[in-house]
Amino acid sequence: MKARDSKSRIPIKGDRGFKSHPLRWESFMRCFLAVDIPEHVKKNLWQVIQNIKKELTGVKWVEPHNLHITIKFLGELEDEKVPSLLEILEKRLSHSGTFTLKLKSFGFFPDIRRPRVFWVGVEDRGENLKKLWKEIENIVPKFGVSRDNRSFTPHLTLARIKRPVKIKKSSLEELKEFESSSFNVDTLVFYKSVLTSEGPIYTKIKEIKL
Repeated sequence: MKARDSKSRIPIKGDRGFKSHPLRWESFMRCFLAVDIPEHVKKNLWQVIQNIKKELTGVKWVEPHNLHITIKFLGELEDEKVPSLLEILEKRLSHSGTFTLKLKSFGFFPDIRRPRVFWVGVEDRGENLKKLWKEIENIVPKFGVSRDNRSFTPHLTLARIKRPVKIKKSSLEELKEFESSSFNVDTLVFYKSVLTSEGPIYTKIKEIKL
């Protein structure tokens, strides 16, 4: 099924059916919750992966300005539910506190033999991202969002690989020593995502202070 953007609409049946009442329309927003990465960390990361970028073909790279750590993909939410969700998220997460992260260790999902996603890992010694994820998992089902069917592994997606490609282990060896500078996280961002032929467009809807 094709994803709907915020302009997509579906008819909602009235109390007495379609024949008795004019149609009501309901709009949807494709959205997710994420942690932003400081610009200097993005710049350093982008410089480090230049060599492997030359090697990988048939790959859709995430634009540097779109790099982020996804905490929870919410899918398509009804617009009218968004304010209530944001209110509850802010209330439940606003005392989580600031914490520190670092990017390190590159890898592929599902593995290097069948690469589909190229990512860089996140060092989170206090498992703060996982704690946020668990709290969010407890909140979102009330808004029609399913819980994840797998455990949370914090990472930053760098590229999606669309066709089979052989990865040289030597390429990963070059990246083995990479470790970003530490950066503080004090905000969770609620993003709207619109899919276009040129790639996704992310718009900040709300910043939730932790």
